[in-house]
Amino acid sequence: MSFPPEPTDISPADLKKRKEDFHTESDELARAFAKAMADLDGLGAFWGNDETGQRFAGASGGTGYLAARDEAKTHVEGIRDGYRKIGDNLGLVGDNVTGANWATVGEMVKAVVGPKIDVPVSKAELE
Repeated sequence: MSFPPEPTDISPADLKKRKEDFHTESDELARAFAKAMADLDGLGAFWGNDETGQRFAGASGGTGYLAARDEAKTHVEGIRDGYRKIGDNLGLVGDNVTGANWATVGEMVKAVVGPKIDVPVSKAELE
């Protein structure tokens, strides 16, 4: 996806393009996060085995590096999944635009705009 992103039109083709853009972003986020986590795992248990290191790691449960790592994974997965769902929904909108009955939409607009309605004018409004 280019930044700043191009304006999105409601044409089915453009909406489907945005679907693919969001899916690509989702995949790129997943790859980048997996690489970052692999790099961290490559460091090993860098906190050591002493009491301070174990507290930092949160080795006995609760808060600490290991819990924060798991929480980050959960949040990034949520963002990744959200991007994919946004893309899926844009694709559905594109399909709906394709299938819309534009004659009916046109008639609805005419009904809303409709003929001019005469509104009585009081003498007080004229003064």
